Amino acid sequence: MIAFITQSCETDIPEIDTDPPTFTFNISGDGFNHTFTQDDDFNNFTLYLKNNTNYNFSFIGADQGGLRTMEWDIEPKNLIEFLEPIEEPWRIIPNSFSDTMWVRWTDTDSSNAQTGQVLTGNFRCPVEIYNQEAYHLSFWFHAGDFGGHSGPSNTVHKNLKIIITNQNTGIVDNVI
Repeated sequence: MIAFITQSCETDIPEIDTDPPTFTFNISGDGFNHTFTQDDDFNNFTLYLKNNTNYNFSFIGADQGGLRTMEWDIEPKNLIEFLEPIEEPWRIIPNSFSDTMWVRWTDTDSSNAQTGQVLTGNFRCPVEIYNQEAYHLSFWFHAGDFGGHSGPSNTVHKNLKIIITNQNTGIVDNVI
């Protein structure tokens, strides 16, 4: 899929598209490297990130019938710091209504539909941890396609729950 995305090209939108887009979110740092996809059961685990540690990421979306939009929502926005600016065609949308940061790509329309899009970069969680404190963070991933010329848009939405601590980075299964 990565080879497909990195060579993203224009595509013709089919008359009807019932297949939702796909996405991957890869994160590495602190001896950890993992790729999440839309097929993961995000309700059954939590990602632990280490405070003040640098992480590399890639957020990749794809749809053969044309990717319409991708979005990465971060809540609360004050718990993450990008180490370099988010570059076009991606942008951070100002949000004065809540504590959520919207990182969005919508640079497409039906006349220039693309099969995929990639966002890469580095971030850290700039918090100080005292006495085993933990901070809760959510990464909301969204991707949508055109749904074809005559169909409704297909979308995928996932929420990656994160806890920031001073422990090593890892995935912890949720205990019922």
